[in-house]
Amino acid sequence: MNADHARVAAAIRFIRDNLAQQPGLDEIAAHVGLSPQYFQRLFRRWAGLSPKRYLEHLTVERAKPLLKQSFSVLAAGYELGLTSPARLHDQFVAVEASSPGEYKRNWRGVEIRYGLVPGPFGDMLLAQTRRGICLLSFVDAQTRTRELTRLQRLYSLAVLREDSAAAHTTADAVFTRRDGPARAIPVAVHGTNFQVSVWRALLRIPPGTVVSYGQLAAGVGRPAAVRAVAALCDAQCEGVETGSQSLCFVPRRLRGGEFRVDVGTAGSITLVLQAMLPAAEPRCRPSAGIRGGSA
Repeated sequence: MNADHARVAAAIRFIRDNLAQQPGLDEIAAHVGLSPQYFQRLFRRWAGLSPKRYLEHLTVERAKPLLKQSFSVLAAGYELGLTSPARLHDQFVAVEASSPGEYKRNWRGVEIRYGLVPGPFGDMLLAQTRRGICLLSFVDAQTRTRELTRLQRLYSLAVLREDSAAAHTTADAVFTRRDGPARAIPVAVHGTNFQVSVWRALLRIPPGTVVSYGQLAAGVGRPAAVRAVAALCDAQCEGVETGSQSLCFVPRRLRGGEFRVDVGTAGSITLVLQAMLPAAEPRCRPSAGIRGGSA
C-alpha cells in the first residue's frame, strides 16, 4: 500500500468511525495531514467520489435500517449527527431519488411513471418518480414482461402509471449530447458493492472515450481480487496496482494449496471471495486465508 492509498484508507476509516459527528472536508483532511484542496483531489482520484458524496452515501445506508425500525425521520437524522431532518431528506433524494419518508413507507402511494423508450443500446424500460430515475433496464421482446414484473415487485405499494412521453423526455436528457453543462438527474443505484463500484468506474469514462475491459478492471480498483485469482491459476499478471491504466492477465493451470491474501484496510473480503470462487477448482482443494478489509 503506497502513501496515497494509506491516506485515503485512513480517511475512510475516520469518516466511518465519526459518522455521528458528520465531519467536514477540513476536519477529514486535517486528520490525514493534508490541505483540504489536495485531499479532495486525492480522495476523488482513489475512491471515485468526493468525501462529501461518500459521507452522504454512508449516512443514507446507515439511515435505512433505522427508518425500517421505529425511528422517525427526525430521530434517524439526529441519531446520525444531522442538525435537521432536511439534511437527511436532501441526502436521501441525492442517493436514492426518494425521500426518507417515502423509503420508510416502502414508497406507498408514490407515483412512479414508466415507459418503453429507444436508446443507443436498444430498447429501455425507464421508471421515475418526481425526484429522479428509480429503474432503467435494457429490454427486448423476450424480457419486457419480466422487467415490468420486476418493477411491480420492487415498488409494489407505489402507484405505477405508464407515461411514454415522460420517459422519452428523460431518456433524451440522459443520452442526447448538448453543448454546455449537463443537467444532473438523480438516480437510485441498486446492487452489490462490486456492481456499484463498476457503475462508478463507468461514470468516470469521458464521453466518446473507448476503454478496454482491462482498463475498466483497473478503474474499479480491485488489485487484491486480481492477485488472488492470479495465484489460483498461476497467471501472468501485469498492471495490477490501483490507478493502472491497463491490465494484462494470462491464466495458466489451476492449482491447489494454501493462499494468503492481504486486502488492505479499505478492501472488501466479500469482493475478493466473489472473484476467487469461479476460479477455485474443487479437485485442487484450495484454501484461502484473507487478512484485513471489511465484509
